[in-house]
Amino acid sequence: MSAYAWLMTGLAAMNCWQVLRQRPLHTGMTSVYSWCWTQISALVLLAAAVLSGPFALLNPAWTSGLQYLAAILMLTPAVCLLGARRPGVAAWQWFVVLPLVFVLAWPGAIQIVNSRGRIPIELSLPALSGFLLVALMSTAPGLGRGMTVACLLQLGTTLTAVSPVVPWLPRAPWLFLSAASVQLLATVLAGRCLNRHHARLRQSASLHQQTTQLWLLFQDIYGMIWAQRLLDRAREFERTEKWACSLTLDGFTTLATPAETEQAIARTLPAFRWLLGRFFSGTWLDSRLTAAAENVLRHPPESSASSLASPEPSRDDSDSSLSLQHPTECTHGPQKTDSRRVR
Repeated sequence: MSAYAWLMTGLAAMNCWQVLRQRPLHTGMTSVYSWCWTQISALVLLAAAVLSGPFALLNPAWTSGLQYLAAILMLTPAVCLLGARRPGVAAWQWFVVLPLVFVLAWPGAIQIVNSRGRIPIELSLPALSGFLLVALMSTAPGLGRGMTVACLLQLGTTLTAVSPVVPWLPRAPWLFLSAASVQLLATVLAGRCLNRHHARLRQSASLHQQTTQLWLLFQDIYGMIWAQRLLDRAREFERTEKWACSLTLDGFTTLATPAETEQAIARTLPAFRWLLGRFFSGTWLDSRLTAAAENVLRHPPESSASSLASPEPSRDDSDSSLSLQHPTECTHGPQKTDSRRVR
């Protein structure tokens, strides 16, 4: 058991390091608040693993309290993303996330206080039902895209971490410690998904590719609830501004030619930037979209350019235009000839 405890503690420390390395992936995004909660959760899990395994310095009551706190904090990153829209993202942490932690931790804290730190926490069915409800609701928005496996693993980690306070489960320290390995796997998969999106976004050459990768990145970070809300707003813009292309879950639809698609997306870009501007900073968006949009608007597609260009005048048209431009020359010639004949 001692070797297993040391192994799980090492994996918990590696999880903290992996979360710390993912900080640049959230630069310029409101998801940085979720990253902060993820880092706090990883540190508390490491502390609980250390005090539950290699260094059992606390009595069972306080140990179970720390384990329950680690399980509660695992819910905070997903709950934080539900309110990750500017300008209320900072207030969301104080008025939603922290009260949620307080409400879920209150039953366990009351038990520790009433027993004076002598009896481990055993959640009642209503308290456990509330915890499970929050866990399921926070996991659901991440399903359906590249984060599906990572979200399911995170749900498994949360349920494993809360096992010490479930009355009908055996109090096995190895069960809680195993949460560190599942948490590390979920963190690695989430980081690989975000790194893949950022790499594809950097490699995108056309505006269609850039908007598609940016839209897929948004869905994997913020979930399908926010994606559906933005799609509803995009449909309103499409109806009022007469867009030539539509925004779907897979990106903007394509038109007959790539040039027409680029031109149509460029005209929808101000509204698209406004939708994502509540989640991404303007500087971050400008560095990835503005230059491509300017190039598209500077070089319209050939079909529209050819339709706007005036056709070359025919020979008959040139003659008629000359006759219209110089009416005096056409009239004076015959008059002079007639005057000579009269003479």
